[in-house]
Formats: sequence, structure tokens, C-alpha cells
Amino acid sequence: MKSFICEMFYKQRAAFEQSCASRGKEYPLPEDVFLQSDIFYDEKHVPAHRLDVYRPRGRDGEILPVIVNVHGGGLLIGNKEFNRPFCASLCEAGYLVFSIEYRLIPDCLFYDQLTDLIWHWILSGII
Repeated sequence: MKSFICEMFYKQRAAFEQSCASRGKEYPLPEDVFLQSDIFYDEKHVPAHRLDVYRPRGRDGEILPVIVNVHGGGLLIGNKEFNRPFCASLCEAGYLVFSIEYRLIPDCLFYDQLTDLIWHWILSGII
């Protein structure tokens, strides 16, 4: 039974990833938003340990309010790219936005996800 459930998770995840590819074309990045993408936040360069940084253009050196975006998906699916239009709109409103990727269940446990988000990213001093 367990392998059947895992197969369904992976199938749903693959369908979600495919839908995200077309979503990026529908919502281009605004010109006043600078995006630095796929920055590794751990020393091992685990593919799921990446983040994107959205900064308003022309505001370099300014201290800006920060928003950390952790994508949804019930801990099973999702990625930072899905929230790209949302993060860009926050950035246009004057925020510095960090959008974080993390490992998903069933490839890890919930504890591992907390470790990804808290230990590897926040406590490592990436910002």
C-alpha cells in the first residue's frame, strides 16, 4: 500500500511541475523587479535547498521590509516558482522577498522540512 501512495504523490507532483512551466509564460516578471534565482542555501548544494530573491529595481542599498515566502502544497507538492507572480507583486509594493524551496514528503520527514527551513536557511544567516 505504501508504494501505491508514494506513486500517487509522485504522479501528482509531476503534473504540478508541468503546470508550473506554462504558468511562468503567462505571468512575465515586471520590469521593476530584479530576480536572483536558484541560490543554494546549504553547503551541499541539495537541489531542494534553493531560494529566489526579489528586489525592487533602483533601490539598491536601501533597507527594505522583508517577507519570507514558503510555498504551499501540503508538504507534498509545490515549488517556489508557483508563487513567482505573488512574490513579484510583493516586491513591486516595496518588499525584499525571499522565496524558499525545501524537500517534500515522502522523500523526507516533516522534521527534515523544518530543518531545511529553520536550520539551513534562517539560522545559517543567509540574509
